[in-house]
Amino acid sequence: MYEFSFVVKSFFIGAASALAFGPIFILTFNRAALCGFKLGLATAAGAALADGFFFSLSLVGVLSAVSSPDGPWLHILSLFGGAGLLALGLYGFYGRVRDERVQHFECVYSFLIVFLKTVAITVFNPAGILFFVVICLRFFPGYVGHLSKWLAFQGGVAVAGGSMFSLSFVSYLASRLGAKLSHRMLALFSHAVAAFFCMFGLYLLFDFFRYIVYARFF
Repeated sequence: MYEFSFVVKSFFIGAASALAFGPIFILTFNRAALCGFKLGLATAAGAALADGFFFSLSLVGVLSAVSSPDGPWLHILSLFGGAGLLALGLYGFYGRVRDERVQHFECVYSFLIVFLKTVAITVFNPAGILFFVVICLRFFPGYVGHLSKWLAFQGGVAVAGGSMFSLSFVSYLASRLGAKLSHRMLALFSHAVAAFFCMFGLYLLFDFFRYIVYARFF
Protein backbone atom coordinates (compact mmCIF):
# COMPACT_ATOMS: atom_id res chain seq x y z
CA MET A 1 0.00 0.00 0.00
CA TYR A 2 2.86 2.34 0.83
CA GLU A 3 4.46 1.71 -2.56
CA PHE A 4 1.25 2.69 -4.37
CA SER A 5 0.81 5.92 -2.39
CA PHE A 6 4.50 6.71 -2.87
CA VAL A 7 4.22 6.33 -6.66
CA VAL A 8 0.99 8.38 -6.79
CA LYS A 9 2.56 11.16 -4.72
CA SER A 10 5.63 11.10 -6.95
CA PHE A 11 3.45 11.45 -10.05
CA PHE A 12 1.74 14.55 -8.68
CA ILE A 13 5.09 16.02 -7.62
CA GLY A 14 6.29 15.65 -11.22
CA ALA A 15 3.07 17.08 -12.65
CA ALA A 16 3.12 20.09 -10.32
CA SER A 17 6.84 20.83 -10.66
CA ALA A 18 6.61 20.85 -14.46
CA LEU A 19 4.07 23.68 -14.32
CA ALA A 20 6.44 25.94 -12.36
CA PHE A 21 7.26 29.05 -14.36
CA GLY A 22 10.88 28.48 -15.26
CA PRO A 23 13.24 27.85 -18.20
CA ILE A 24 11.82 24.42 -19.14
CA PHE A 25 8.20 25.54 -19.00
CA ILE A 26 9.00 28.56 -21.18
CA LEU A 27 11.16 26.51 -23.55
CA THR A 28 8.37 23.96 -24.03
CA PHE A 29 5.78 26.66 -24.63
CA ASN A 30 8.06 28.56 -27.00
CA ARG A 31 9.01 25.57 -29.14
CA ALA A 32 5.42 24.36 -29.41
CA ALA A 33 4.12 27.81 -30.32
CA LEU A 34 6.81 28.39 -32.95
CA CYS A 35 7.44 24.90 -34.31
CA GLY A 36 4.31 22.92 -33.53
CA PHE A 37 3.21 20.22 -31.11
CA LYS A 38 5.78 17.62 -32.20
CA LEU A 39 8.85 19.59 -31.12
CA GLY A 40 7.03 20.82 -28.03
CA LEU A 41 6.44 17.17 -27.16
CA ALA A 42 10.13 16.40 -27.75
CA THR A 43 11.00 19.15 -25.28
CA ALA A 44 8.52 17.76 -22.76
CA ALA A 45 9.97 14.26 -23.10
CA GLY A 46 13.55 15.45 -22.59
CA ALA A 47 12.66 17.46 -19.50
CA ALA A 48 10.57 14.61 -18.08
CA LEU A 49 13.43 12.13 -18.46
CA ALA A 50 15.87 14.44 -16.66
CA ASP A 51 13.32 15.19 -13.90
CA GLY A 52 12.75 11.50 -13.23
CA PHE A 53 16.49 10.86 -13.18
CA PHE A 54 17.13 13.66 -10.68
CA PHE A 55 14.28 12.51 -8.46
CA SER A 56 15.58 8.92 -8.30
CA LEU A 57 19.10 10.11 -7.47
CA SER A 58 17.72 12.42 -4.78
CA LEU A 59 15.78 9.57 -3.16
CA VAL A 60 18.84 7.35 -2.83
CA GLY A 61 20.90 10.26 -1.48
CA VAL A 62 23.34 10.52 -4.40
CA LEU A 63 22.70 14.23 -4.90
CA SER A 64 23.34 15.20 -1.29
CA ALA A 65 27.04 15.92 -1.90
CA VAL A 66 26.36 17.56 -5.26
CA SER A 67 23.79 19.94 -3.79
CA SER A 68 26.02 21.08 -0.92
CA PRO A 69 26.43 24.88 -1.07
CA ASP A 70 30.00 24.51 0.21
CA GLY A 71 31.04 22.22 -2.63
CA PRO A 72 32.02 23.19 -6.17
CA TRP A 73 29.58 21.01 -8.11
CA LEU A 74 26.58 23.32 -8.14
CA HIS A 75 28.79 26.19 -9.22
CA ILE A 76 30.31 24.10 -12.02
CA LEU A 77 26.78 23.31 -13.17
CA SER A 78 26.07 27.04 -13.05
CA LEU A 79 28.94 27.60 -15.48
CA PHE A 80 27.74 25.05 -18.04
CA GLY A 81 24.05 25.75 -17.51
CA GLY A 82 24.54 29.51 -17.72
CA ALA A 83 26.64 29.26 -20.88
CA GLY A 84 24.08 26.96 -22.48
CA LEU A 85 21.11 29.17 -21.65
CA LEU A 86 22.95 32.29 -22.79
CA ALA A 87 23.81 30.62 -26.10
CA LEU A 88 20.22 29.44 -26.49
CA GLY A 89 18.96 32.96 -25.82
CA LEU A 90 21.37 34.60 -28.27
CA TYR A 91 20.47 32.13 -31.00
CA GLY A 92 16.81 32.78 -30.25
CA PHE A 93 17.15 36.29 -31.63
CA TYR A 94 17.71 34.78 -35.07
CA GLY A 95 14.07 33.69 -35.26
CA ARG A 96 12.22 35.65 -37.95
CA VAL A 97 9.05 35.58 -39.99
CA ARG A 98 9.29 34.78 -43.70
CA ASP A 99 6.98 33.48 -46.39
CA GLU A 100 3.91 33.42 -44.15
CA ARG A 101 5.43 31.06 -41.61
CA VAL A 102 7.82 31.32 -38.71
CA GLN A 103 11.37 30.42 -39.64
CA HIS A 104 13.15 29.68 -36.39
CA PHE A 105 16.45 27.92 -35.97
CA GLU A 106 14.87 25.42 -33.52
CA CYS A 107 12.26 24.30 -36.05
CA VAL A 108 14.74 22.64 -38.41
CA TYR A 109 15.87 20.08 -35.83
CA SER A 110 14.51 16.56 -35.60
CA PHE A 111 12.52 15.18 -32.67
CA LEU A 112 15.61 13.35 -31.37
CA ILE A 113 17.91 16.39 -31.52
CA VAL A 114 15.39 18.57 -29.66
CA PHE A 115 14.88 15.78 -27.11
CA LEU A 116 18.63 15.45 -26.44
CA LYS A 117 19.15 19.22 -26.26
CA THR A 118 16.40 19.50 -23.65
CA VAL A 119 17.90 16.69 -21.57
CA ALA A 120 21.24 18.54 -21.57
CA ILE A 121 19.66 21.88 -20.64
CA THR A 122 17.73 20.27 -17.77
CA VAL A 123 20.71 18.30 -16.47
CA PHE A 124 22.93 21.39 -16.35
CA ASN A 125 20.33 23.44 -14.49
CA PRO A 126 21.51 23.61 -10.83
CA ALA A 127 18.09 24.86 -9.75
CA GLY A 128 16.61 21.54 -10.88
CA ILE A 129 18.98 19.55 -8.66
CA LEU A 130 18.28 21.73 -5.64
CA PHE A 131 14.54 21.55 -6.27
CA PHE A 132 14.37 17.76 -6.21
CA VAL A 133 16.72 17.46 -3.24
CA VAL A 134 14.47 19.84 -1.26
CA ILE A 135 11.30 18.09 -2.46
CA CYS A 136 12.59 14.68 -1.39
CA LEU A 137 13.64 15.95 2.03
CA ARG A 138 10.29 17.71 2.43
CA PHE A 139 7.93 14.92 1.38
CA PHE A 140 10.02 11.80 2.11
CA PRO A 141 12.33 12.86 4.97
CA GLY A 142 12.65 9.40 6.52
CA TYR A 143 13.34 7.59 3.29
CA VAL A 144 16.06 9.59 1.53
CA GLY A 145 19.10 7.34 1.39
CA HIS A 146 17.17 4.35 2.74
CA LEU A 147 14.84 3.42 -0.13
CA SER A 148 15.52 0.41 -2.30
CA LYS A 149 16.83 1.19 -5.75
CA TRP A 150 13.75 -0.43 -7.28
CA LEU A 151 11.35 1.84 -5.36
CA ALA A 152 13.51 4.88 -6.15
CA PHE A 153 13.33 3.88 -9.81
CA GLN A 154 9.54 3.64 -9.61
CA GLY A 155 9.41 7.10 -8.06
CA GLY A 156 11.57 8.48 -10.85
CA VAL A 157 9.35 6.94 -13.50
CA ALA A 158 6.27 8.38 -11.78
CA VAL A 159 7.82 11.86 -11.63
CA ALA A 160 8.79 11.61 -15.30
CA GLY A 161 5.22 10.57 -16.13
CA GLY A 162 3.75 13.48 -14.20
CA SER A 163 6.16 15.94 -15.78
CA MET A 164 5.42 14.55 -19.24
CA PHE A 165 1.68 14.82 -18.63
CA SER A 166 1.83 18.50 -17.63
CA LEU A 167 4.33 19.62 -20.27
CA SER A 168 2.49 17.74 -23.02
CA PHE A 169 -0.64 19.69 -22.08
CA VAL A 170 1.37 22.93 -22.14
CA SER A 171 2.77 21.96 -25.54
CA TYR A 172 -0.68 21.25 -26.96
CA LEU A 173 -2.09 24.57 -25.75
CA ALA A 174 0.94 26.47 -27.04
CA SER A 175 0.74 24.83 -30.47
CA ARG A 176 -2.93 25.75 -30.74
CA LEU A 177 -2.24 29.30 -29.59
CA GLY A 178 0.74 29.63 -31.93
CA ALA A 179 -1.43 28.70 -34.91
CA LYS A 180 -3.77 31.61 -34.10
CA LEU A 181 -1.22 34.31 -33.32
CA SER A 182 0.03 36.66 -35.99
CA HIS A 183 3.55 36.18 -37.30
CA ARG A 184 4.61 39.45 -35.74
CA MET A 185 3.33 38.38 -32.31
CA LEU A 186 5.12 35.04 -32.60
CA ALA A 187 8.37 36.80 -33.47
CA LEU A 188 7.99 39.18 -30.51
CA PHE A 189 7.22 36.26 -28.20
CA SER A 190 10.28 34.39 -29.44
CA HIS A 191 12.51 37.39 -28.76
CA ALA A 192 11.03 37.86 -25.29
CA VAL A 193 11.82 34.23 -24.48
CA ALA A 194 15.35 34.68 -25.86
CA ALA A 195 15.84 37.70 -23.59
CA PHE A 196 14.65 35.65 -20.59
CA PHE A 197 17.17 32.89 -21.34
CA CYS A 198 19.96 35.44 -21.74
CA MET A 199 19.18 37.00 -18.35
CA PHE A 200 18.88 33.64 -16.59
CA GLY A 201 22.11 32.42 -18.21
CA LEU A 202 23.95 35.58 -17.14
CA TYR A 203 22.66 35.10 -13.59
CA LEU A 204 24.06 31.55 -13.45
CA LEU A 205 27.39 32.72 -14.88
CA PHE A 206 27.49 35.51 -12.30
CA ASP A 207 26.95 32.88 -9.57
CA PHE A 208 29.88 30.85 -10.88
CA PHE A 209 32.31 33.78 -11.10
CA ARG A 210 31.23 35.04 -7.67
CA TYR A 211 32.11 31.60 -6.27
CA ILE A 212 35.53 31.74 -7.98
CA VAL A 213 36.25 35.21 -6.55
CA TYR A 214 35.22 34.24 -3.01
CA ALA A 215 37.17 30.97 -3.16
CA ARG A 216 40.27 32.80 -4.41
CA PHE A 217 40.34 35.90 -2.23
CA PHE A 218 38.29 35.12 0.90
